[in-house]
Amino acid sequence: MSSTYTTKWKNFYCNQKKGMVYPNETLVRFFKGTYMPGYKPDYEGKKVLDIGFGTGNNSMFLGSLGMDLY
Repeated sequence: MSSTYTTKWKNFYCNQKKGMVYPNETLVRFFKGTYMPGYKPDYEGKKVLDIGFGTGNNSMFLGSLGMDLY
């Protein structure tokens, strides 16, 4: 992850209510990793269902990719 993204995420989470935590690292690596060089997935408009187990820490990350959260 570039330093620009790191700074933006750090600022976002530092300004949130107490208890907000960073997204799961494995999830971030899965969506932002470069496992297949040249492949640029399009997440815009894809749907994600959060069934409510946990703190919702991944929701903001998935939303930043352009996914629709439910």
